[in-house]
Amino acid sequence: MVRQIRIGICDDNEFAHDVVEDYTKEYCQKNGIDIEVIHYYSGEDLLNSKDDLDGLLLDIALPDMDGIEVGRQLKNRGVPYKVIMLSVRQDKYKEAFKINAFRFVSKPVEQKEFDEAISDLIERLDDKKEFSVYDNRNEYMIRSDEIFYIEARGSETRVFTKNYDFRSEKSLTQWEEDLDEKRFYRTHRSYIVHMKYIKERKETDIELKNGEIVKVSKERKDNFEMAYMNYDTRYR
Repeated sequence: MVRQIRIGICDDNEFAHDVVEDYTKEYCQKNGIDIEVIHYYSGEDLLNSKDDLDGLLLDIALPDMDGIEVGRQLKNRGVPYKVIMLSVRQDKYKEAFKINAFRFVSKPVEQKEFDEAISDLIERLDDKKEFSVYDNRNEYMIRSDEIFYIEARGSETRVFTKNYDFRSEKSLTQWEEDLDEKRFYRTHRSYIVHMKYIKERKETDIELKNGEIVKVSKERKDNFEMAYMNYDTRYR
């Protein structure tokens, strides 16, 4: 679970800021998450900022430029954070998703709908957690969404990304505990696989998108298939 996140709110209505911030902090407090909220009162303020955000709650009806245009400019800049659109305009749903809006929350904001959106956002941030690995004696930090699979080799593990593999002193069991169980699955006593990178599933093998082959044991196969089906339904 993500333990610290930074969320931006972009809305020209101060009352809306208060409501959304209260809902966000209440949700995070209940779920043991540290939260920092940053406020923007216009699209220009947001676009001129250099804040590193995890997520953005963006109103569509902004005074200087609407939220759709703000979102379009953010998309063109390659901004990586997730955007949740806020609006009374349900007819804007299609436009919002064209700019890769993550979720759409109707205004006035109701806590149940809002909590569902924030929960969904935080689940996806789990795939951005960073881990320490080594190549020779040099330490590197890699995100969990860069990991294709992990293999146990004696007393250590090898962590494979698209083009490189790294050494880790953590056991496969420790990796299994630290990684998000909804995205990673231990298919074999020697392998953990990121289901995002599965290309093809066979009887005893899994082919990954980088061409690598990992094993799936017979005793784990049925549970793996169920986990993969849940992953496919939730994230694809």
